[in-house]
Amino acid sequence: MIDEFEREGYWWLPEHPEKRVIGKLSHKLNQRLVLNIDDTFNTLAPLLSWFPYGLKSQATLIYGLIDGKVVGLFNCDIQKTKIGENLVNLQVNPEMLFYNIYFQNNDFLNKEDLNKFQKLRVDFSSLNEWVKISPLDMKSEISSTGEVKQVKVTYEQLPNIKLGVIKELELSIYFVPIFNLSSTESADIKYIIGLEIVNKNSSSLEDCKNLVIQFRDFLSFATYSSNQIVSVHARHDKNDSQYPDKRTPIEIIWNERKLSKNSDYVHHRSKMLLTYDNVKDDLEKIFQNWIDKREKFKIVFQELLINIYNPELYLEYKFLNIVQALEIYHKQTQKGKHKIEYMSQDSYQNGIYQKLREVIQNYPMEEDFKRFLDEKVKYLFKVEKNLKHRLRDIIDKISYLFVENNDDTKQSFADTFNSQDDSLFSRITQDQNELDKFLKRVVYIRNNLIVHPDKEIKIKNQELCDLLCTVTLILQTCLLIELEVSTDTIKAIIKNRSKMQYQWHGEYD
Repeated sequence: MIDEFEREGYWWLPEHPEKRVIGKLSHKLNQRLVLNIDDTFNTLAPLLSWFPYGLKSQATLIYGLIDGKVVGLFNCDIQKTKIGENLVNLQVNPEMLFYNIYFQNNDFLNKEDLNKFQKLRVDFSSLNEWVKISPLDMKSEISSTGEVKQVKVTYEQLPNIKLGVIKELELSIYFVPIFNLSSTESADIKYIIGLEIVNKNSSSLEDCKNLVIQFRDFLSFATYSSNQIVSVHARHDKNDSQYPDKRTPIEIIWNERKLSKNSDYVHHRSKMLLTYDNVKDDLEKIFQNWIDKREKFKIVFQELLINIYNPELYLEYKFLNIVQALEIYHKQTQKGKHKIEYMSQDSYQNGIYQKLREVIQNYPMEEDFKRFLDEKVKYLFKVEKNLKHRLRDIIDKISYLFVENNDDTKQSFADTFNSQDDSLFSRITQDQNELDKFLKRVVYIRNNLIVHPDKEIKIKNQELCDLLCTVTLILQTCLLIELEVSTDTIKAIIKNRSKMQYQWHGEYD
């Protein structure tokens, strides 16, 4: 992660470089990037166009000078506040910060340059651990007396891992060595694995940013831990264009909430949902599916990612997020099948419905209430499936993945596990009563949390945690299918996670 910082410097609008003000730029934990300008002498405010009431304004670009480097704040929202009677503060919230934007011939980066970045390189907090491929190799030679005679470290340049071309942007995973051999007493050699975006067709920086966010979210989904952008560096055709090999990359900070250090925790590979090894043969296809399915199942993915990026959320909120995601997923994938039709519309409306209408019309009550009841019973031949039915449908749909043999044929839910498997899925598939207990418990807790939030629910944290793990695994399985991860890989993932995490074992006493 980019460290917390506070920097004081001079700030000005591109059109008025002579009118500079002092301001402090800061980026703190759980806060967004913000610039506070002391404009008591009314230097900057008169140069801006203000919305009604004169408290809010916008600026496409503000230049600054901090630490001897020229920086740029782009797409800024500005708010004016008074401190006491005379002091005026301008609070600037930029969309992004560009660091080191001074080029030769006194030229600065401007708005028109945003579509001219040739290449972006992005480091993430856990991409190294997820890929787990090392271009470094260390060998030592031991003498007959057991002493180290020689240590040889070699670095092999590995080819980029292609992620495909999306919106005319070429995406790949790159490897680069970082070393310091300036001292004869020590050596520091390491490597970075990052995301590279090559922009050959002047795509917008916004398109680049969206793909970076998509890849970050994909990593978080795969590792089941919050992934953060550590750094973003960009090459621009204005960077020292006479000496392309010596170009200084521009550092970019997108103005997102800086999360706490606890959110940087990365699961050990054994606890990740899927690793690079699991998907390396189909990674390009799977990531393209991620882009497509994130759009199709936007809310479903969002609910899961909320839990991942906010590990401090109460268990109740996490549970509700996943259950709601499963409901929405069922509605989107079972269109035309998300209602139970007890009889045909003609049979109902020409039969039972007429009897019900007759009772309603002849019963002594207000006309408004009669119309209300008549509208309610008009379509009772078909009713929306409830949560219990939806969960049962979803579990039945993914049941073929729990078959121990290599036959991918979807079997009935009762035949999917062998008797030696003691996982929750084994128990609820072998015993219909166990499945009913599980579904009943999920529905009971969900309904009470939503309908009766003030009512005390008889449930211990451990059981709620177990239920959360179980419904999360069901949702993850559905999404892995949507991403077209291979059947054998999904089976292995389910088996591994069933052993690694808590599962529901029934209502606690």
